[in-house]
Parts: sequence; C-alpha cells; structure tokens
Amino acid sequence: MAFPVDKPEATPDSIPNMHFGSTPFFIVMDIDQRKIALWEVMPNPSAKDSKQRGKNTAHLLIDAKVEIVFAEKMGETPLSILRNHLIHVYKQNSQANCRKNIEAFLEDELPPLTAKEITETFNRP
Repeated sequence: MAFPVDKPEATPDSIPNMHFGSTPFFIVMDIDQRKIALWEVMPNPSAKDSKQRGKNTAHLLIDAKVEIVFAEKMGETPLSILRNHLIHVYKQNSQANCRKNIEAFLEDELPPLTAKEITETFNRP
C-alpha cells in the first residue's frame, strides 16, 4: 500500500499529501493480519517534473510492486496506467493519518477513486 507524503521521515501516523504526481515521497506499507508489518519511505524523483509527472509517478509505483495506492485526486492517465497494471486506487481521507486510512480501507469504508471524481476535481470553473 502506498500513500503520498510530504517528508522523508514520514510514519504511518503521518497525514497523507493531497497530491499524487507532485508528492515528494511515498510511504509504502506491508499489511499482515490487518496490521502494518513493515513500512518505508521512498522518494518520488518525478515530483518536480514539468511534464508527465503523474505518468512517471505511476511507473515508479509499478516498479516498486505496489498493489494498492491511496490518493485524494489523480489525473486520468496515471489512474489508467495503474489500473492497467492491476493496481487498485482508493480515495484517501486527507484529514486522517495513513494508519487511520488503512483501518478505514480494511473496513471497506474508502471508495475506489473514480473517473467522475477525477473530472470534477480537474474541471472546476
């Protein structure tokens, strides 16, 4: 599981970043028996790219063998890339920390990120 985060010293108790492609780091966690077993923070070298940062970030997570990604919003291209690689993408609660988001996910309380939400997020007047 991966969440966008702001700092290299992020922990499961950190609040996730609201931005996918421009997040400077991801916290990647392994869950075992409904508990966080391992976690590490990895840099996002595409965070400051001027073009295709969402696409490049999606490939970073694919290469890291992440199976589930949480995000507040995401462009259509990175969402399609992740889904085409059988990676599930869920809408995070950006007011709750990563640990609370995982608990909500395990209780089926977080919805998948949908194309409708993407359109509404990126096409606001």
